[in-house]
Amino acid sequence: MRAGLATRLHHRHTLLAAAGVPVPVVLGPPVADVLALEQGEGEVLANAIMANGARQVEPADVVGILDRMPADLLELPRRDAWSDRTPDYGHAAATALPDQARRIRSLVDHLQRQLAVTDRGPVVPTHGDFYEANLLVQQNRISCVLDIDGAGPGHRVDDLACFLGHLAVLPAVDRRYVHVDEALRRFHGHFTAGVDPAALACRSAAVALSLVAGARDSGRRDWQGSARQRLDIAESLLDL
Repeated sequence: MRAGLATRLHHRHTLLAAAGVPVPVVLGPPVADVLALEQGEGEVLANAIMANGARQVEPADVVGILDRMPADLLELPRRDAWSDRTPDYGHAAATALPDQARRIRSLVDHLQRQLAVTDRGPVVPTHGDFYEANLLVQQNRISCVLDIDGAGPGHRVDDLACFLGHLAVLPAVDRRYVHVDEALRRFHGHFTAGVDPAALACRSAAVALSLVAGARDSGRRDWQGSARQRLDIAESLLDL
């Protein structure tokens, strides 16, 4: 890793493991900016979503991972949530899809207004990049949490919005994700019990917007179609 980052990641792994969060086991302290980890157990949650909308995975189990995040994370540096950089992601999306620039600007303006007036909730320990690619499942339970370098102080609604925004965009990544609507309704229905639904909606849309420009780097010949589909999804999430 870049100089100093392995030590910080080792510290996060130690904190989360001590709190009962299922993270990969560290094999020792960093050496020459390399941190060695055991392989996490389980299959990526995305596979279960593709198979049947992950209907055997309880949304409460997903939220339970966040509930276990230790208070010590509040002492770490805070990183921006995806929604905090909405204008930047809007600019990237408009660069990728110049013919949609006016539409994207309108969406960014609407999101900025919503982000300013909705209730983000208190500052709590967060994962920072909480979505299906960073969660492993074994026997229908979350068995491992990956990519914790962004763990620290933040807002629960942003972790949940990261999950929903990425989930909603999956059909634009691979057409085999045919159960996403069902999964989105189920997880969203549980998530709104603990956060402001309006805040969750606009922040989920902001996460989806952040993924629009990434379609260009997917290597697909039809990336523009995928990018437009991601933009459609971002707009639809405002109606959650």
